[in-house]
Amino acid sequence: MTPVFQSIIDSGYSLASFFTVRSERFAWNYTRTTFLPQLGGYVKSWSYKQTSLDLLTVKGAGHFVPTDRPGPALQMIYNFIYTGNYNSSIPYSLNPQAVLPQFTSPPQPSFTRKQADRVWTLPGVTYELNFKQYSGYLNGVPGNYLHYW
Repeated sequence: MTPVFQSIIDSGYSLASFFTVRSERFAWNYTRTTFLPQLGGYVKSWSYKQTSLDLLTVKGAGHFVPTDRPGPALQMIYNFIYTGNYNSSIPYSLNPQAVLPQFTSPPQPSFTRKQADRVWTLPGVTYELNFKQYSGYLNGVPGNYLHYW
């Protein structure tokens, strides 16, 4: 823990007496370059001497904000680092791009139906199977399936 926070906690005063409300809660807008601004969330600010504290929420996001609302999360973090004005749009394109080849998974091998139905392991068997067993479904009549083993 940093010395500043440790001294605040050790002082015994309530935290409400340290910070004064600098601004009431107000909305901040998330803006993509070609769209009208929409509500991105809310911000409330406190200050004490030379220290300020901003509490931001992102509308529609759960605990994993970058997963739930990636655009507003990027705008919030960018503006926190560079401008401090949370309504400013970011200078990056948010249009989806193709995945780079080094990050794509290799194509899945294609199997014949017979290879896909083969049983390769059995529960509790610790050795390599020395027989070929197949399991699957046959569609004899539309809507009726026959399981074979």
